[in-house]
Amino acid sequence: MHLHLKQRVRNMSPEVAATWQAWSAVVQAGGSIAAIAFAIWIANRQHEQNIELVRDERRRTEEQDRRRDEAIREMARDAIDIVTEALEAAHRDHGRAKALAYEGAEASKIDVAADIMAASFRGLESAAGIVIWQFDELKVVYQTAGATPAIFHFHTSASLADIKQVANRVTRMLENHNYAYIQFELEPIIQELYGFQASITEHFKQL
Repeated sequence: MHLHLKQRVRNMSPEVAATWQAWSAVVQAGGSIAAIAFAIWIANRQHEQNIELVRDERRRTEEQDRRRDEAIREMARDAIDIVTEALEAAHRDHGRAKALAYEGAEASKIDVAADIMAASFRGLESAAGIVIWQFDELKVVYQTAGATPAIFHFHTSASLADIKQVANRVTRMLENHNYAYIQFELEPIIQELYGFQASITEHFKQL
């Protein structure tokens, strides 16, 4: 067929042959342009699909991060609640012993109230110890979750250690001294405990 076309071109006048060759070049160029356009369309389509895959992966990762952050906040909230409840119990029992001493109640009643208060502070010390252990177990989780959770873990662990230490100090004071002897020393100590608790709460708000 190509030989036939070439033969026809040779049989044409120079003007007609030139026109024929020009149109052939146009047709060939059109085919090349169409091929290029199709290749571009394929590339754009692939690019759009890649972008969608990236978006899907990003959404999946963001959802995983959201669930992880919610779990961290829930665990932290539960841990803080344990210490807060124990601190409130110790504060309440201290208030009872303090009120009895202020009212001039019998020494035996004050001693009973002081024993109850000592038990509450031992409970606070134990609660702080349990939560410290929980935080130690989850240290890697907090550190890999980002800067804010890592900072929260660091400061909260330090405050929990302070609470545990102070609660132990109060317990030893009550074991070694009569309540009337140390009652005026206890109030600032309890305020110190609330300061640590407030620091934990403040850092939790940033979590």
